[in-house]
Amino acid sequence: MKITDLISIIASEFSPKNSLNILYEISKYHRIQGSTGLVKASEFIENYVKSLDYDVKVVEFLYDGVSEFFGVKVSVGWDVYDASLHLVKPKNAILHRFIDSPTLVIAHSPSTKGRFVEGKLVYVGPGFSENFKNKDVSGKFVLTYGGAHRVFAEAASRGAAGVLIFRKDSKVPRAVPYYGLFLTREEAEKYSNTIALSISENTAKKLLSYLEKGTEVVLKAYVKSEFKTNKGRVIVADYEGKEDSFVGFIAHYCHPSPSANDNASGTATLMEAARVVNSIVGNKLRKLDLGFRFIWVPEYTGTSALASLKPNYVKNMVYVINLDMVGEAQEKTGSTFIVFRAPWSRFSLLNAVVEYVTENVIGRLKTFGGLGKLPLIKYSFEQYSPGSDHDVFNILGIPSIMLNQWPDKFYHTDLDSPDKVNPEMLRIAGTISLTTAYIIASKEYYRMLLNIAYHWLIEFYHKMSKSSLENIEVYNIRRRELKCKTLKAMRELDNLWPESKELVRKYMRSLNRVLIVPKGKTRKVKIKSKFKGKVLKLKERKFISIRMLREKLTPREYEEIVKLMEETRELSILLYSAMMLLWDSHVKYDDMIASLLAEYGIIHEEKLDKIIDVLIKIGYIEIM
Repeated sequence: MKITDLISIIASEFSPKNSLNILYEISKYHRIQGSTGLVKASEFIENYVKSLDYDVKVVEFLYDGVSEFFGVKVSVGWDVYDASLHLVKPKNAILHRFIDSPTLVIAHSPSTKGRFVEGKLVYVGPGFSENFKNKDVSGKFVLTYGGAHRVFAEAASRGAAGVLIFRKDSKVPRAVPYYGLFLTREEAEKYSNTIALSISENTAKKLLSYLEKGTEVVLKAYVKSEFKTNKGRVIVADYEGKEDSFVGFIAHYCHPSPSANDNASGTATLMEAARVVNSIVGNKLRKLDLGFRFIWVPEYTGTSALASLKPNYVKNMVYVINLDMVGEAQEKTGSTFIVFRAPWSRFSLLNAVVEYVTENVIGRLKTFGGLGKLPLIKYSFEQYSPGSDHDVFNILGIPSIMLNQWPDKFYHTDLDSPDKVNPEMLRIAGTISLTTAYIIASKEYYRMLLNIAYHWLIEFYHKMSKSSLENIEVYNIRRRELKCKTLKAMRELDNLWPESKELVRKYMRSLNRVLIVPKGKTRKVKIKSKFKGKVLKLKERKFISIRMLREKLTPREYEEIVKLMEETRELSILLYSAMMLLWDSHVKYDDMIASLLAEYGIIHEEKLDKIIDVLIKIGYIEIM
C-alpha cells in the first residue's frame, strides 16, 4: 500500500468531531498535579479507552511531597475550592475571582484559613533578593513578574501575606496566567502563612499606576484550599503486535481548567487515535509487527514515575511520539505547527519518517500551475527543544519527537479555551502520528523506510552544513558529526528488522560515498575552558531540577544561576543535551562541546562552565 493511501485511510477514520467532544470533557476538569480533578480526568480517560476493548493498565504513585523519581521530589497533593482578590484602597473593587478565572490561585498555594487576609501592596519587580532590599513586606502583598516558586519562597520567608504574580509584556494583557509552586510537604508546612495568586497584566498595571502616584494600595484576598496526599495515575493501553516491542505515544493531561490546547488537545487526539487503531488495524490495514503503546500522564511527574516504577514499560519502546499542544486554531493563537526532532544524541530514523509524512499530510493543496504543493497550515521542522515528556524518554535513551504548536498567545492562561481549538488540527496531528508509527511498525514498509531515511539523511546533512557556511569551525565539526550520526541512524533498521541487514549495508555504502568529508579537516574545537581534556561523569542517574539547585546552593549562588538561565535561554537546551550525553556514559569535555557546537552552532562556553561548576559543587557531576 502506498503511503498516500495509508494517510487517506487514517485521516478518513479520524473523527475531528469526536476528538473535539473529548477535548471539551477533559477541559471541564481542574487538572492541577496532585488534585482530585486530575484523578477524575484520569478516570475519564481510563473508562473511555476501556470502552474500546483495550486492556488498560494504571500505574499509581502518590503526590505526597516526599517521594522522589530520578532525584526529583513529587509535589504534595492539593485541592482548591474558591478564591477572590479585592482592592480595598484607594477604592473598593473585585479584581479577580476563582469562579471566573481558575488560574487565579497559583497551583499549591496555601489557604487563608477560612478568612480574608488584608495588607498593603509592595512592588518588587523581578523579585530577586536585591529587589526586596530595604522593603518591609511582612504582612503585605508582594507584586512581581518573577519566577513563581523563587519569589514565593523569598516573600514567604520575609513574612509576606501573599504574592501576586503577573506576566510582563503579555500578548493578551487581560488574561490571567497559570503558574505553579509544586511545593514539597516540607515547603507546604514552612510557607503555610503566605498565599500565591496570579493576576492579569491589566490588573497589575492598574495597581502599579496607583503606586507610581504615591497612592497607598491595600488589598484583601480569600483562598480556600487544602494540602493532602493524593493519587497520581498513569494510563497505559497497548495494541499488541507480533513482536514484543512498541512504538509509544504520550500526552500529558494535567493543567488547570480549561487548558484546552495545553494539553486537552494532545490528550483527546491520543484517545481518538486509540479508537482509530482499534477500528482499522486488521481490517483496512494489516496487523502490526511492532505494537502501539498509548500513554497518558501528569506531565514529567507521571513519565518519571512510569520509568521508575515500571521500567519494562519503557525499555521495550523503540520510539516515542509526544503530542503536546496540537489543536491550535492558528488564526486565533498565532501558532505554527512544529515537529521537534529527537536530539542528535538520539539521532534517529524517526526524524526522517515524521518529516516525510508531515509533508504529505499538510502539503496537499496544488499551486496555481497545478504541479507544486501549498501547505494547508503554517508548519516547521525544528531541532530538539526541551519542555515536555519527550525529554524524559530522550534522556533515558529512547529517540522521541514532539508535535507541538508554538507560540500560542493564550498559552498557560485562563483563556486557553476550546474555542481556540481547530478540530481539523487534531485530525492532522493524529494522522501524522499514526501514519509515522505505522510505517515504522510494519515490515511491509521497511524498503520504503530505507528510501525515506536515505534521502532525508542526505538532505539534512547538506541543509545543516549549508546553514553553517559562515562559521568554518561549526561547518567542519558539523559535517563530521553528521556523517557519523547518519551511518548510525541507518543501523537502527538492523535492530528493527534483522532481515534487512544486507540492504541496509548497501545503503550505508552509498551514504559513505555521497557524504564527503575532506581529509585533513579536523574535528577539534578551540577550547578555552579549565575543563579542557577532563572527563565528566554523572555521580548518579538523576534529573536536574531547579529545586535541587535551590536546596543545595546558597541563596546568592542560586540566584546567579537563575539569572544566567533567564538571560540565555539556549542554556536550557544545551544543558538537557549535555545531560543525555552524560547519561549514556562518561564524556570527555572537549567531545561534549564539539557535539553541542555541531548540533546547535552555539555553546556559550563560559556560561555553560559556570553551570558545570555548580553541578560539580552539588555532587551531580564528578571529574574522573
